[in-house]
Amino acid sequence: MRCVNIALLFFCALLVAQNMWAQPGRPEGGMPPIGKITGSVLDSITNQAVEFATISLFRGDKLVGGSISNEQGEFVLTELTPGDYRLQIGFIGYRDRQITLSLNPQIGLQRNVGTIQLASSSVLLNEAEIIATKAVMASNIDKKVFYADQLLSSQAGTVSDILNNVPSVTTDTDGKPSLRGNENVMVLIDGKPSGLAGTNLSQLPASSIQAIEVITNPSAKYDPDGTAGIINIILKKIPSSVLADKRQ
Repeated sequence: MRCVNIALLFFCALLVAQNMWAQPGRPEGGMPPIGKITGSVLDSITNQAVEFATISLFRGDKLVGGSISNEQGEFVLTELTPGDYRLQIGFIGYRDRQITLSLNPQIGLQRNVGTIQLASSSVLLNEAEIIATKAVMASNIDKKVFYADQLLSSQAGTVSDILNNVPSVTTDTDGKPSLRGNENVMVLIDGKPSGLAGTNLSQLPASSIQAIEVITNPSAKYDPDGTAGIINIILKKIPSSVLADKRQ
């Protein structure tokens, strides 16, 4: 009877031992996952710790583990079984690093890969050209301003070519302007009476014009009695440095 009890106790102990060695995560052969990989991640230029770097552990093409670096750039991967691994380290703004290593009883199941330096990833962008288009017209309370460089595709013409592109303004064959079909128009140059009309007005090159102001309801300061409106031709300003060069 005593022999039966001893045999039964031995059998129960054997079942418990088999159950322990068959727990998930243990490799075939009964060896527990005691492997460990440690290291640290630093910036290759500043030698500062790279916090929150992603540590990915692959066995073949299969992802089997992972971690992130702490404030000191350190990381730890534990409970690893013997075998060949590929360690991939990455972080935004840096180029990924990959390290291959093996864990086995002969060379060690705990490996310190040391300091892993990440180099910044420089991305060259193509040249970007920003193009801003000026409005053709600006409307004020008492006038409308039309910009010459938006009215003509080239600056080879004369002021008559610009005027013919201004709404409500036309010029005859002699270059005399009319506003809404009325030729009784006061022509100003930079806000002053021009003394030009017809052919003389057409002699102004388009390249010298900055803008055309059209005033259909002029105030009393223009003495507009009997006129259909005012066309003010604004000339481009010549920089003082250019004038100084011409005088020399």
